[in-house]
Amino acid sequence: MNTIVALATPPMKSTIHIIRLSGPETYNIINKICTKKIEKNGHSIQNNKIINKNNNKIIDDVLLMKFVGPKSFTGEDLIEINCHGNLIIVNKIIKLILENGAIMAQPGEFTKQAFINNKLDISQANSINYLINAKTDFQAEVSLNIILGNAKNKIKLITEKLFQIIGTLEVNIDYPEYYDIHDVKSQEVKKTIDEIYKDINEIITDYNNNYHLFNGINLVILGKPNSGKSSLLNTILKMDRAIVSDIPGTTRDFIKESINIDGLNFNIIDTAGIRESDNQIESMGISKAVEISKNADLVLYVIDNSISISKEELDWINKNINSKLIIVKNKEDLKDSNPTLDGVKISAKNNNIDNLKKEIFNIFKLNNDAQFFITSDYEKNILLEINNNLDKANELIKEEASLDLVISFLEFAYKLLKTFLGEEKDFDLLDELFKNFCLGK
Repeated sequence: MNTIVALATPPMKSTIHIIRLSGPETYNIINKICTKKIEKNGHSIQNNKIINKNNNKIIDDVLLMKFVGPKSFTGEDLIEINCHGNLIIVNKIIKLILENGAIMAQPGEFTKQAFINNKLDISQANSINYLINAKTDFQAEVSLNIILGNAKNKIKLITEKLFQIIGTLEVNIDYPEYYDIHDVKSQEVKKTIDEIYKDINEIITDYNNNYHLFNGINLVILGKPNSGKSSLLNTILKMDRAIVSDIPGTTRDFIKESINIDGLNFNIIDTAGIRESDNQIESMGISKAVEISKNADLVLYVIDNSISISKEELDWINKNINSKLIIVKNKEDLKDSNPTLDGVKISAKNNNIDNLKKEIFNIFKLNNDAQFFITSDYEKNILLEINNNLDKANELIKEEASLDLVISFLEFAYKLLKTFLGEEKDFDLLDELFKNFCLGK
């Protein structure tokens, strides 16, 4: 395995920076660039000076946080250099480390080392990246719980169950003289496979039901020009992000903002006003607005409630909006011209949108009691593939097919579970998992 180095803190002016060095040559390299000998003892902090021995110039006075593998984050020898937070100093130290045998780490490579060395499972590794990018308290708490091992324990139990099934079937193959118990064993095996399938499906279903909590709620604001769409966006964001004007067609493209509201992350998109237009650019914006709304978790369709909504507009809404929909009856301080229309009354101009927030939170609720085990489609797809193989095995059992065939599907499912736990390595899967990690992690 290579010895890798990278800056673990953001590349900006700071009080301190942390440079992470990990791999089999860690202590050899650090001893080449320090004024005092570095003893290989873990879980200790040592003061030292980084020196360029080619010209005997001191680069910085640093603190070294020392770890010895396998008792480290990566499972390798690891040292974190706490230096002063000037990027000139950082770059000099990294350059010196590279000249003495290390290579630059790829994005996520330290976590990849940890996974390869069985320090983390897939869910834990993925949740580290998710924790770094969390935008709400909920997302951070879920990520941390998974990192602490909740998912690993559940998947381990499932893996052990499947291992026992495979063993039971192999007994039937190796000892054919016990053919009279085959039917009984098959029923027991099918029952256990069903239990495992159910356990995995519960994890997948839980993730699907709470997908918006992990990835943010895509909320699209639609409506005719001058209905108050942009005013509503500005009120939600509590700043003038969108231009508010009485001129129809002011918003011709969409405006996207992300905001944390009471623990939920919203990706809010304000779109072009819906109307007939001869302007080619505006028409393109309107078409794009309709297309975006089709993939939204929620559409807020804003109307000027002081004016009666036409049958044509209602027909258009029913025809084009397939997502969850709230009719937002703006300008509640004026005359209610649509008393029979279901909707939520607000006044964007007067910053009065409490009723709307309540309605949104009735649709999307935080489930503080739920147990979350995965946080990404990547993990979900592995679990789906496992269940797909369990399905095939069950079908073969029903058809009283050869046990060799049944075992082949169960063994593949078992291999995927072991990969999930980090106990088997599929390097194509690893490249896919770690490609979106930040450098230094």
